[in-house]
Amino acid sequence: MRRQKLIRLAIGSVLLALSSSSLYGQVAVVIEGGTVIDGTGGGPRADIRIVIRDGRIQAIGPAAQVSRPASARVIDATGKFIIPGLIDSHVHYFGYEGELYLNHGVTTVMSLGGIPEWDQTQAEAIARGDVVGPRMFTSGNPLGSPPGAPIGMPTLGMPHWLPVNDRQEAAQVVGMLLDKGVDYIKVYRGVPNAEVAKVMADLTHQ
Repeated sequence: MRRQKLIRLAIGSVLLALSSSSLYGQVAVVIEGGTVIDGTGGGPRADIRIVIRDGRIQAIGPAAQVSRPASARVIDATGKFIIPGLIDSHVHYFGYEGELYLNHGVTTVMSLGGIPEWDQTQAEAIARGDVVGPRMFTSGNPLGSPPGAPIGMPTLGMPHWLPVNDRQEAAQVVGMLLDKGVDYIKVYRGVPNAEVAKVMADLTHQ
């Protein structure tokens, strides 16, 4: 239990600190003293120094081999663990969840169905540093019919679902979402056949 708390503490303190847009300028950020588990299959590495500038890792290695830039902001991770940011590949994002994701090590989320304007506004605010949260990728409206609803007939409680009944509708809704700048398309149950699904997939890949 104590080990889990240490891991979460390290993740939370480091990610919340790095989420501030003021740290993405010319001043370097240095995380040092922690134990790194990098996910490559190697064992934990203790007393590692990580140098970050403009939101990207510039150097990582034993503290004795990686120098600390002058005027760097230093985050002491002694006794804590550092891991790569996790990706949650299926979320429905709510605005209050940003710090919750970061505190559990999730630095990227993929929203699979929501109101495009809401999701994209959140994603852009996070990217600017105006809001604390994980990097977001969005799909916009789900295409098809929601669970429990008659095929082609979204429920009143889920008006953001868009039914697709034929090739023409498929082309229209996919084109509309791509014009809004979504990152991918979510196709759900209720699409009439594989031919219609292929139209949607081909347009998205183009």
